[in-house]
Amino acid sequence: SLFSSNTPTLPYSSWYVPGNGSPAISTSDYYLMAGMGWSRPYDLDAMGSDGATIKAANGGNRYVWVMMADHSGGWPGSIDMVAGFSNDPQVWPEPTTVRTIHALNNIINVTDQVGQTQNSILAYQTPHLVYNPDSAGDKFYIYAEGQSLSSSRQHELMLLTTSDFMTTTFLGPAIPTTNFGGWSSYGKPERLGVNNWEVYAFGKTDAAAVNLVHYKYTSTDGLAWTEDYATL
Repeated sequence: SLFSSNTPTLPYSSWYVPGNGSPAISTSDYYLMAGMGWSRPYDLDAMGSDGATIKAANGGNRYVWVMMADHSGGWPGSIDMVAGFSNDPQVWPEPTTVRTIHALNNIINVTDQVGQTQNSILAYQTPHLVYNPDSAGDKFYIYAEGQSLSSSRQHELMLLTTSDFMTTTFLGPAIPTTNFGGWSSYGKPERLGVNNWEVYAFGKTDAAAVNLVHYKYTSTDGLAWTEDYATL
């Protein structure tokens, strides 16, 4: 158990008993987060010289973890996107390596790729990291689910970028929906090669799907996506 300071480890039934020595009662509590979703390690050694720079700047740790709460809650600071580092993909980051890289209340207004005005946009869960060596700017792309609070759009695949895992630039919807019931989120984009990206996202942007399944979208840059609608 990560959460017990006693030996042997505490049974679950004893986690809430005062004085038993457990500093946290769940993984999310260990990191002071209001839940967790899609948290995983990413190998900086597979990210060229850019990954090597991040690794060297963070104690030589080979893996970066991008973590965010499952949806949001009322505990300030517990719902933001964070990054942490470890040197083993089976060992979670020490809390001292974890830092906020995007505050959930960092909302923006944009005109999206299909010309819609979207106001009060936020990204709130399911982060997924992709290294993009073709980018002229930030090389690390983080996708997440988000919505527009005032423009009747939800379940959109959002995009943030970073160069250092200290701060991020929030670009807004990577795949804008065109209907309140549309979906483009829950996708894990993959860069297959130069100018060749794909993602299987959950649903269609116009809400035309009768049943929500994963549909294919393609891209040349990881930002602008074209509907293919082949299903997974």
